[in-house]
Amino acid sequence: MQRRTFIKALGVAAVIPTRAVALSTRPSLRYLRPPGALAEDEFLSRYIRCGQCGEACPNRCISYFGMENGLASLDTPYITPREKACILCMKCGDVCPSGAIQPIARELEPILAGVHMGHAVVDERLCLSY
Repeated sequence: MQRRTFIKALGVAAVIPTRAVALSTRPSLRYLRPPGALAEDEFLSRYIRCGQCGEACPNRCISYFGMENGLASLDTPYITPREKACILCMKCGDVCPSGAIQPIARELEPILAGVHMGHAVVDERLCLSY
């Protein structure tokens, strides 16, 4: 029985790298990078996977990708706003040593100019108080 388990494990290990490459061609669209993050390609080339942005986040909304988005995104930070929203404290950019997340002053004008995390829209058909 132990030999069979070992052979199964070898088979699974041989499949995982191919699956990771396949997943990297279709990344998830249901996440946001932290505020001040560079464009995706430049962000991935600069980010050093230090984890300081997640440690500095007082709201604990920054998570890190596993293998679900492929090898390129492994251990990179993301925010899922429906789970826990960013409060725009801007501490992640202040502690980023590589510049992948740019520091932004916690003032209205710099936040509006430098944070590209989407735009909230009220769906009038679903909003009960509208």
